[in-house]
Amino acid sequence: MYFDLSLTPKYIEKSKLIMNNFIKINGNLRPCVFMNSLANKIVKKFEDIAKIKESKNALKFNVIFEEPLEDEDEEELDEDLKKELEKISLESTEELEEAIPQKNCVIQIKLFQNANGGYLIRFVRKEGEIEEYHKYFQSIKSIVKEIL
Repeated sequence: MYFDLSLTPKYIEKSKLIMNNFIKINGNLRPCVFMNSLANKIVKKFEDIAKIKESKNALKFNVIFEEPLEDEDEEELDEDLKKELEKISLESTEELEEAIPQKNCVIQIKLFQNANGGYLIRFVRKEGEIEEYHKYFQSIKSIVKEIL
């Protein structure tokens, strides 16, 4: 099994809309077992914030990282959104947290079989800041390496 991390900089696209990364795997792989293992290890590593949204396609899933609001963000929100809160009649911070969406980073992971043999894993940023996506991608890349 050969794990090629050198593809990351070559196949990177940055824009405000999307960001892709690819990892090439040469060698034999049991695709469904690999993807299940990857999903389980991601959730285990980020058990407080990661959820997996499975696709009908067994070789594709989305990882949703839900970052909780930090205390300082809540204070800023309380002040910045005071008028908005009055409009919707929210009285407590708990209600505020439910009403304001949390910061999410959504990464789609899909496994393709290469015509030349081996596999290609594609990572796509669906939601969230590029910096957040990059941070999580680096962690997921290390999990892929562990599995192989």
